Amino acid sequence: MLTIIYLLCILCGVVLASPPDTLKLVSVLYRHGDRSPTTVYPLDNNQPANTWPDGLGWLTNLGKVQQYELGHYIKQRYDGFLNTSYYNHNEILIQSSSVERCLMSAYSHLAGLYTPQGSQIWNPDLLWQPIPVQTSQAGTDNKLALDAPCPRYDQLTAEVLASPAIQKEEQENKAFYDMVENSTGIKRESIKDIWAVGDTLFCELSHNFTWNAWVTPEVWTKMNALRTLSFDLLTYNTEMTKLKGGPLLKEIIGNMLSATKTEVPNPKFYMYSAHDTTVASLLSAMHVFDLHSPIYRALVMVELHKVQDDYIVKIFYKNDTTREPYELNVPGCTNPCKLNDFILHTKDTVPLDWETECKIQSLSAFNSPLTPASWIALTVGICMCVIISIALIVLIVRLKRKRDAIYTKL
Repeated sequence: MLTIIYLLCILCGVVLASPPDTLKLVSVLYRHGDRSPTTVYPLDNNQPANTWPDGLGWLTNLGKVQQYELGHYIKQRYDGFLNTSYYNHNEILIQSSSVERCLMSAYSHLAGLYTPQGSQIWNPDLLWQPIPVQTSQAGTDNKLALDAPCPRYDQLTAEVLASPAIQKEEQENKAFYDMVENSTGIKRESIKDIWAVGDTLFCELSHNFTWNAWVTPEVWTKMNALRTLSFDLLTYNTEMTKLKGGPLLKEIIGNMLSATKTEVPNPKFYMYSAHDTTVASLLSAMHVFDLHSPIYRALVMVELHKVQDDYIVKIFYKNDTTREPYELNVPGCTNPCKLNDFILHTKDTVPLDWETECKIQSLSAFNSPLTPASWIALTVGICMCVIISIALIVLIVRLKRKRDAIYTKL
């Protein structure tokens, strides 16, 4: 009877005090904790030397506390599935972006998840234990840091920035963007330079710093909205989503498939410490992203359950500290969503060969929508080629006739 109750609860998305015995594999991805801004605009009164002693982009003490608390949350949610009273390296694999704030978040998180007890206490004055966190070299990670070179993605981004929709948005807000550029001292090369200012303002707001006078409540509302627009650009179409969120989703699916072939997966818990862009990209790859900015310590949980002879995928998302995680349903996949159906409905965003698919496609202009200006340029170019070809043919014919006439006279 207890098993039946657990089964009904998990199928209905109810959060239990302890995990049900149907649970077989878990993959969790979370955003790092509170940090200092990654950039500060030239005219900002809050320069790093005075306000951010650790420098730009580093995890703050608040961020460490946030991740420690998130570790406690994971401990409570999965206690019984994980042996949270004794760290077992066979049960869990932790991976992190190579960016320092993500590594620091992982260590802070694990301190909350695994407080040493009994024989694992190695220093009674320090109730902490070292737990390995794997990472990739900076500039090579297409899964968490998303910093591995991908020329095709860059090409698609350039096409989106030049698209009528983005050009219209930039033109309609030109006066606002010019004001921000003049007030901040930044030299705008693209619309993304304006969007980045919103992140700086958000960090300053979180730490009760005084903004420059140009940042009125109305300006902040606009800048905050632009931060959401930047996530829309990140995975603007299916191909961009595949190149950004696809590698991590592919790994998660591969781990779930492997888990179906063994009684007890080893490991059975995968943990990923990364960025808001990583969270947004994975959610987009699963077709469940709502375009809201992932907050600090935003948490995605992908669970694999075995229900009788079926394998079921459950996705939970915690993007609000005031409420419990809520379940996300993959469009087209019935609830409960069977593993095979989950794979089918996310197939379009899982790369077959990421390195090959990242190569520049020289004929991409014919495979994606062109702007009106591009169509005009293409048409003019084709017409010019036709005219030149006709002119060359006429010239060749005339020269041939002239040569034939000379030979005839001879």
